Amino acid sequence: MCHVPSVMCHVRRRGNSGIAEQSLENENQRERADMGTAKRFEDLRAWQEARNLTRTIYRQTETGSLAKDYGFKDQIRRAAVSSMSNIAEGFDCESRVEFGRFLGIARRSAAEVQSLLYVALDVGYLTETEFDAHFMQAAKTKALTGGLKHSLTKRPHDT
Repeated sequence: MCHVPSVMCHVRRRGNSGIAEQSLENENQRERADMGTAKRFEDLRAWQEARNLTRTIYRQTETGSLAKDYGFKDQIRRAAVSSMSNIAEGFDCESRVEFGRFLGIARRSAAEVQSLLYVALDVGYLTETEFDAHFMQAAKTKALTGGLKHSLTKRPHDT
């Protein structure tokens, strides 16, 4: 039995959301197509969504009780920035394997944001609506980053 029913409700709702999952899969397909034409990291949808995630996390942590919890605020901001930065840094790598490693870090950083959002919800820093919006933005970032990483394995490897 779960001791935190509101959190489990969010997990179940996200896990069973066929519409959201289909939308994220469509985003993944577009990101894989974009990879072939990207000339700059700013062209990547994964980076653009990670940037949106970072912006929303910074705005959310500027006011209220969350703004005063300096350790937590710093941690969630760093995780969001890490996702965005690792996509950019990886794009400039010499090989697809190395780029893939950076994308894995970026994806895990977005997952860290999601985990920290549960903390913020559980301690009352976020409303359910705020939680849902930020969680879905992090999920979109994760999905696009994962799709981009997957696309690297579907193409011939660089030497």
